[in-house]
Amino acid sequence: MKVYLHVGMPKCASSTLQRFFRDNHEQHIACGFCYPEAYREKGGYFSHRPLHKLSSEDVGGAVRKIKEEAESKGCDKILLSSEEFTNSLWDKDITACVIRELNHFFGVDNVSIMMVVRNHLPFVESVFSQFVKGGMFRVHMGRFFQESDGDLLGFMDFFHKNNGFDFFVYSNFVDFYKSIAPSNRVALVSMEPEDNDGKDIVDVMCDWFSLPSAIKDSGKVNSRFSEKSLLAMRYARMHFGGEDFINKRKRINKVFEMRGDGRSKEFSLSGAAYGRVSEGALKDLECFEKNDYDIPKKVFSNLDAFPRELDDISLSGEEMCAVKYLMEESAPDIEKAHMLADFSLPYIMGIINRHEKKLDELSERLFNESE
Repeated sequence: MKVYLHVGMPKCASSTLQRFFRDNHEQHIACGFCYPEAYREKGGYFSHRPLHKLSSEDVGGAVRKIKEEAESKGCDKILLSSEEFTNSLWDKDITACVIRELNHFFGVDNVSIMMVVRNHLPFVESVFSQFVKGGMFRVHMGRFFQESDGDLLGFMDFFHKNNGFDFFVYSNFVDFYKSIAPSNRVALVSMEPEDNDGKDIVDVMCDWFSLPSAIKDSGKVNSRFSEKSLLAMRYARMHFGGEDFINKRKRINKVFEMRGDGRSKEFSLSGAAYGRVSEGALKDLECFEKNDYDIPKKVFSNLDAFPRELDDISLSGEEMCAVKYLMEESAPDIEKAHMLADFSLPYIMGIINRHEKKLDELSERLFNESE
C-alpha cells in the first residue's frame, strides 16, 4: 500500500485539490485510491488538518485508523493532504511525528512526501495577499505592522528575521523534510500549465494517481480580492487591527471590490524584493538540478515573463475615512461607506461635532463642580 503525504506549498492549489478529492471520493475508491474520511475536516476545504490537533501519543492510533479505512475499501493508494504539514514544520514536531508513524505502519519505501510548487513570483505575491486577508505562515500580525513598513518586502524581511530562512526558497522546505524524513522520497510537482502540457493541477494529479478525470465543480475556492480591497484591508490592519477583522473584511470588500484594480507596489514584487525572489528561484533551480529532482524547469526559469508593470493604485483620504467607519461602527451602513469613500467631509464634520459636544459637556461639568 502506497501513501502520499501532500504538504502544500501554501497558495499552490491545495484547497482546489482537497475539495476535488473529497467530491470524487466514491469514484476514486473504485479505482483503489483513498482520500480518507478519518481525520479529514467535515467542512471548509476537507483537508487532514485535524491530524495537527493530536498529541504525539495519539498519532499512531490515527494512522492505524486511516490504514484500516483504506484496507476496508480495498484501496492500495492513500492520499493525506494539509498545508499545515509545512506551516508548522520549523517550530513544531507534529509533522515529524506523523511521518514517523506512517513509516512505521506502511514502511518507509511506501511513504512519499509530495510538494506542489509554482512560479516563485506570483507565489510570493499570493502569500502576502493571503497574510493581509487572513494570516499566513503564522506570522504575528500585530508585531509585523508595528516593526515593519507593512509592505511585501517588509513581510519577506520580517519572516526571515524571525525564522532564519526565506519562505520563497522551496529548497529550504525540502531540506526540512529531508532532515526529519531522510529516507522518504520527496516529490516536487509544478502547478504551472506550461510545465504540464497545458493541464491544470487537478488533471496532473489524476494522471499521477492513475485516476479518471472528473468534472470539476465550481465549489468553494479561496476568494481573490481586488488590489483596492487589499489596500483597504492593509490600512485597516495597520491602524485598527482587532480579533474580529475576518468578519469586518467582508464589509471592506463590499465597498472596495469595484473601486478599481491593478497592480499596487504594496502587493507586487519590484526592485529589491523582485531581485531577492529571483535569486531564490535560481538557488532552487541549482539545488534541485544538483540533487536530480524531477522538476520542470519553467517553474523556476520563466521569471522574465512575469509582468512587472505596476499601476498607480492607492487609497485616497476619503477611502481611508470609509475604512475607519467600517472598522469602528458596530453596524455600519454599506451605502454610507460607499458615499464616504467618495466624499468624506460630512463624516469628518460629524466626528468633529461629536468631540466638540463631549468637550462642552466636560467643560460644563467641571465648571459646575468648581462652583
